[in-house]
Amino acid sequence: MFPQGLYEMNITGQWIDEEYDRFLKRARWALKFVWWPKRCYFSGQVIWLKQAYKGTAGWQGPGPDAIEIQWATVPEFTFKRLQGMI
Repeated sequence: MFPQGLYEMNITGQWIDEEYDRFLKRARWALKFVWWPKRCYFSGQVIWLKQAYKGTAGWQGPGPDAIEIQWATVPEFTFKRLQGMI
């Protein structure tokens, strides 16, 4: 009935993916300068040689610990912050 992986509704009534939501709740964001090309987590744009937000989340489980790092452009990060997603 619903697309695979989509099961929960957010406040605006749109379907969201569980993994997307988990990272945003756990991540700590910091403004950094990007020296090497990266992709924006929200829009998919290439970020290179400019400031962007770096999100870091740590995951613990039965195996070795993992650190997930994602990048976001300043306008996309600001927009998501205003929407209340971050």
